[in-house]
Amino acid sequence: MNRRWCARSSWLATLAAICLLAGSAFGEPAVTQVIPDSVPRGGRTTLQLIGTELDQADHLIVSDWRIEASILSVAAEEIVAELAVSQRAVAGPRDLAISFVPGTELLIVEAFEVVAGPAMLLSVSPQQLVRDRAEIVDLVGFNLDAVQSVDGGGGVLVEEYTPSVDPTRATVTFTADHLAALGSRDVTLWGAAGEADTLESALTVVPGALTVDALTPSTATRGDARILHAVGQNLDTVQSVLLGNGILVRSIQLLDPTALDLSIEVLQTALPVGTGRDATFLGQGEERFTLSQALTVQAGPLTLLSIRPGEVSQGSEVALTLDGTNLDGLTSFSAGEEVQLVELDPISPVRAVVDIAVASEAATGYRSVTVQGQFGQSTLPEALRVTGVQDLPPRINYPDLLDFGRVEVGARQRSSLILFNENPVYQDVTLEIASGDIRDFCLQDPEGMTMEELCTSVLAFQLSPLGEAVIGVEFRPSLQLYSEVTLSVMASEQSLGGSTLRGRGIESVLSFYPPAPISIPPVVEGEIIQEQISTLTRSLDPTRIREVQLVMERDGLLYPEADERSEISLSDPPSPEEEPLFGSTLVTVTFQYPVGTYEGEVRFLTDRSTAPIVPLSLYAAVIPASSEEPADSSLEPVEEVGDPAEEWESDARDQAVEPPPEVADLDLAEESEDILEPQTTSGQEGCCAQVPMRQVKAVHLMGAIALLALWGATRRRGCRPGRRGTRQAGRIH
Repeated sequence: MNRRWCARSSWLATLAAICLLAGSAFGEPAVTQVIPDSVPRGGRTTLQLIGTELDQADHLIVSDWRIEASILSVAAEEIVAELAVSQRAVAGPRDLAISFVPGTELLIVEAFEVVAGPAMLLSVSPQQLVRDRAEIVDLVGFNLDAVQSVDGGGGVLVEEYTPSVDPTRATVTFTADHLAALGSRDVTLWGAAGEADTLESALTVVPGALTVDALTPSTATRGDARILHAVGQNLDTVQSVLLGNGILVRSIQLLDPTALDLSIEVLQTALPVGTGRDATFLGQGEERFTLSQALTVQAGPLTLLSIRPGEVSQGSEVALTLDGTNLDGLTSFSAGEEVQLVELDPISPVRAVVDIAVASEAATGYRSVTVQGQFGQSTLPEALRVTGVQDLPPRINYPDLLDFGRVEVGARQRSSLILFNENPVYQDVTLEIASGDIRDFCLQDPEGMTMEELCTSVLAFQLSPLGEAVIGVEFRPSLQLYSEVTLSVMASEQSLGGSTLRGRGIESVLSFYPPAPISIPPVVEGEIIQEQISTLTRSLDPTRIREVQLVMERDGLLYPEADERSEISLSDPPSPEEEPLFGSTLVTVTFQYPVGTYEGEVRFLTDRSTAPIVPLSLYAAVIPASSEEPADSSLEPVEEVGDPAEEWESDARDQAVEPPPEVADLDLAEESEDILEPQTTSGQEGCCAQVPMRQVKAVHLMGAIALLALWGATRRRGCRPGRRGTRQAGRIH
């Protein structure tokens, strides 16, 4: 029709008509309003585009790949779309392009604006701040470009906050003050409208290197108790302080991370004096700091406090023991005329020994003693008495009380009782436990015999002139009670009084799990017995296990072979220079014994004098093995030949031969008792060895034929490669 019409009209008229028609049918699409004009970040927003000629809209394109736009509905005057704005979208205006079906596009410049929501902090890295050091920390979260300020907690300064182009990333420079307390900190982000988000325990303030700048005062005197003040950095990590020989650090008081006070006691025995000594501050782990020449110990005045013995006889040579202070610089000793100094030995700051010779014509009576040395001079009035050569009454110096304190029941505590003969003549001395429970105490003679060789309640010995005897005393509590005895002292048949021995028995703090006695259920001969034992302790002080021994009796008699047949191992073997500890060591006892009943104990030898041997009772029984053999033990494995019934059925199908009906009625279990299955013999690959068949009972002829066919099929199958196996000989079922 159009061709005929165009033929009748000119081409100019046709073109004008077409243009007029197109102009009246299709108007230009336009958008007059976008609702809303701002879109929040990190969510989905419904967007309305209001205008004209919008019904041919196909899809929307946003000028940001982090924003996805999808059309929900289209009408001539409205497009409803959904915007999915990523958290990484940068704040600011966005252009929107609408693509229409005819292939045209409409671009809306700055159609809407992306705005940031409240800031949210998810993580920080790194999480540790070292005191007095600037640290750049990376922040991860949402809307970090909207942050106005950052708070890092007490003692943490914020130097600079820098948001990234990516709103989910930012950096902040933190500096922990040198006085900042150790521990975790919360990080808080503040927005323009005052909203805040806090990430708890986001940062942890840790100490830097331990340093000590000074220790004041720098001098101390023997016998002083004083306070030393230390200044430095990270002093709150100090665990202990070492100031050298003779100085005890009683307490450490932290003032702040840069200062602490040390309460010290300078002993009279402190050495050396007059030279600076180092102060070593021990921190956490293996950290330490040494301040060189930090403290100088000075000697106080020389003081003579006592002389032992206080009596010497005419014409004797005696060794005198001087007690006092600052005697290490002693140079002279004077006890008046007719008392000559033979030798002087200042053995320590608090003790010196001088050998003197008293003239036979020396005047009797008391005389003063004067000593002089590097640290001054001291005189002790009437300190020494010179007597005649006549017999002197016995004078024995000994302690009035020897207290053992708390000792575990069954353990041993040892101490020494020192007796000193103050006369220049020999004395016959007798010690005896006169009253009390003598089972809890025993004495050791001064000749060096051990407690195992001699443990008695009565001792007799001789004291040399001006000599001393060391008597070993052992406390062995048997009950959880106080024990006290009186030890009488006799010399030259005269009673010189008594000394009190005292102690208290307490419950043992070393034990085992399982608890003693350990009873092991009977085992069959030849089996290995293994028992694990946990060591337990409630003591604060570590107890070292020096050795573990096993002592066993078999049927009531000592069983010396236990050492060879047993093995004792400890968990986590320590290094050679260390030893296992009670409370952290697992002991494994393994043994294999012959038939019998066993009773013994595992002995733990420790370094504690209160529990040198801790026994653990052990009981076990070994019974004979059973001589009965399993019922099928005589059956030897043979090669598998498969299921005869399945093989027969397969061959029957191959040959298209139906089995006789009599076979189904034949009780093979009854009729084949004397028939052995075909077997393969070892060493014959892929072939079967025939087993002779015994006389078969009379059966139906067809049944016999079926049995022969079954046996032949089984043989053929068994000889085929790949069908070998093992099975036990038995009846055919």
